[in-house]
Amino acid sequence: MWELVIFIWFVAIALALILRQLKINQKNYLPYKKRFSVMTHAEQAYFKKLQETYGQQYYIFPQINLDKLVEVTTKKSYYHYFNKINRKSVDFVIADKNTLETIKVIELDDWTHGLEKRKERDDFINNVLEVCSIIKIRQK
Repeated sequence: MWELVIFIWFVAIALALILRQLKINQKNYLPYKKRFSVMTHAEQAYFKKLQETYGQQYYIFPQINLDKLVEVTTKKSYYHYFNKINRKSVDFVIADKNTLETIKVIELDDWTHGLEKRKERDDFINNVLEVCSIIKIRQK
C-alpha cells in the first residue's frame, strides 16, 4: 500500500516538474523572424524616388506611427483619443533636416486602400492630419 502512495507521489512530482518546464518554455516562446526589408518592393522603389527629390534638403522616414506625428490636446478622455491614433502609421514622412518638423506625409495607395475598412481608416487619418495642418499626398 505504501509503495502505491510513494509511486503516486513521485508521479505527481514528475508531472508538476514537466508542467513547470512546459510553462517556462511557453513563456519564452517568441514566434518571430526578421523581415527581409522594412518596406515592400513598391515602397522601396518610391523611397528611392523620394530620396532623389527630397534627399538633399529633407529626411525621409518610412513607416512612422501617427502618434509620433500628432499628439492629443485634451486631458479629458485622453486615452480614448490616443487609442484612435495608436498603432496607425503612414508610409513616408518628409521632415526638415534641421528641426525634424514634419513637412508632409506621403501615403502609397495600393489595392488595400479600396477596402471599406481601409477607406474609413484613411478618412480618419486625413482628418487628423488636416486638423494638425500636415500636408498629405496620396500616391497611386
